[in-house]
Amino acid sequence: MKKNGLNTPPISAQAGFTMIEISIGLVVTGLLIAGVLRGGEFINSAKQKALINQIQSLKSAVTLSSENPRVNGLLGDGAFIPSGDFASVDGNKDGIIDQAESLQATKWLRNLKLIDGNENSPHVQNPFGGQTFLRSFYTDNSGAMEVCATNIPTSVLIELDKKLDGISGQMLWFGNFRGAPTPANATQDDVDAIAAQILAGTYSSPDPSTNENTPGFFCISI
Repeated sequence: MKKNGLNTPPISAQAGFTMIEISIGLVVTGLLIAGVLRGGEFINSAKQKALINQIQSLKSAVTLSSENPRVNGLLGDGAFIPSGDFASVDGNKDGIIDQAESLQATKWLRNLKLIDGNENSPHVQNPFGGQTFLRSFYTDNSGAMEVCATNIPTSVLIELDKKLDGISGQMLWFGNFRGAPTPANATQDDVDAIAAQILAGTYSSPDPSTNENTPGFFCISI
């Protein structure tokens, strides 16, 4: 067929996608999406394992520090004999690890070579990009301690609750594992504020099943 002096193939002979080709394309797209989702699950699983290992390392470090003669009293709250050029600040010895003493406790553990990192840095970053830190259990003065971590997706918190507490898989402030949703990029101040509300009986935790992508925090007893 000629049009304007050019050869134009019939409509039936023009290039196009057949139903088979479209079907194959949809299948390939589905496989790619499934692969991405599966990859995300593997990454989350690896981060969970790394976080659990980090917690176990901190718990072991705290236990070992209590047996070290260079630590006198509660970690971060008592007195510390440093080594090398490390400048140590003793705590106020009131039996409670406040926020400043929590940061100091991390430095002590690093100076004792019980955890990795720069001994002049008070922060421990967890695999989800938040902070992992020590604090007094329920902010009481019994000397009991817990490890807390922030910026953890709520869906991951539910899974960790099942693994570490084994009660219900729900985010409840009961048992050995206690977690709750928080603002994005929550700090230790946010954790302390929520803990204070829980102690006062004024905290109302959202339904975790409706906040699976919301960041949150958890604390677990040492």
